[in-house]
Amino acid sequence: MKKSGFLIIILVMVFISSPMVRGDAEPVVNTMFFHTDIREALDEISLQTGVNIIYDDSVRGTVSLDLEDVPLEEALRRVLIGQGISFRKIDDFYLVGMPDPRSPAFQEIAESETFRVEYISVNDALDLLPAFYDQFLQASTTLERITITATPEIIESFQEDLERIDQREPQVKLQMVVTEVSKEAMQELGADFLNFSFDIEETIEDPWEMFLGMARGIVTLETDVFGQFLTELKLLERDKKAEIAADPWVIVSNRETASLFVGEEQVLILEPEEAAARVERIDVGVELEITPRVVNNEEVQVIFSPKISHFSEEGDRGFKVRRSELDTTVYAKTGQTLMLAGITVESHQDSGSGVPILRRIPILRWLFGQTREVVEERELLIFITPEIW
Repeated sequence: MKKSGFLIIILVMVFISSPMVRGDAEPVVNTMFFHTDIREALDEISLQTGVNIIYDDSVRGTVSLDLEDVPLEEALRRVLIGQGISFRKIDDFYLVGMPDPRSPAFQEIAESETFRVEYISVNDALDLLPAFYDQFLQASTTLERITITATPEIIESFQEDLERIDQREPQVKLQMVVTEVSKEAMQELGADFLNFSFDIEETIEDPWEMFLGMARGIVTLETDVFGQFLTELKLLERDKKAEIAADPWVIVSNRETASLFVGEEQVLILEPEEAAARVERIDVGVELEITPRVVNNEEVQVIFSPKISHFSEEGDRGFKVRRSELDTTVYAKTGQTLMLAGITVESHQDSGSGVPILRRIPILRWLFGQTREVVEERELLIFITPEIW
């Protein structure tokens, strides 16, 4: 009698601890479906677990599945995933329906969450995201925010995809030097101007290479010799054989354009014979537009368009302005120096000599003075060093 009572107590304890009875555990499902209507399968699961499962008219399809000791929510996921159907627990029952705004149960199974786009525009984000999300999204280009109304699983997937594309664009530091070197100095220096030596004890990790393309005006250097170039130019500038017009640097975002103008604005008064005089302003100098595009962590595509203009001489009808324009695209490693050369700038200047005082008197100045035109040619050099930040 005592043994029977002890056995009954053990059975009661096992029954109470069973997942089917415990209130703090999720019921498990043990059943098999073969080409079974999904609605019938949901009814079977509801009957076996004692949990109410409600579905709307959008629930359609068949299922073949073998479930053995599978928790209730995992069983529902396996039954419904093949048809793209979702479910949500509300209080003590489950609501099942299609995650489609046209579904009767969508308002109950869906949630709304708003995400702020940080680094790209809302329009770019909508173009890059899979079209599957379109039916769930509302976007504001003014506030740069996207609201999604969908099931928690779709929202989680959307957040992961958005974070994957909403990345900060790399920045590029552009260091530039615009200089003019006299033609005579360039001829005196010759090729030595582009030759640099290294100490024997200095270690160079990568092989040093140098590519010259003077015909197209581009010199590419596979090492950082920018400082040595600048030193050489400053020595020439000290001897008045060169002039560094500008040596700025700027940081721009990837694919953005940086603009630089070095020169002056000339004001010309035009007096046509049969019209009133008018004033025209002309920018004369060097104008640069540089657009970097980061190819990878070590290489940058540089698109730059230099425009050079200068007064060449003064004619009967006024000044003549000579313009030179170039559009080119090159690739450079980060920290690599590019040089644009091959553009000659001419300057015309009148100089007078003769006997003081007498050379200023009309008529006599032709006897005691002389005027000659001095033409100076200078080579325009532009150095650009892009560096990925």
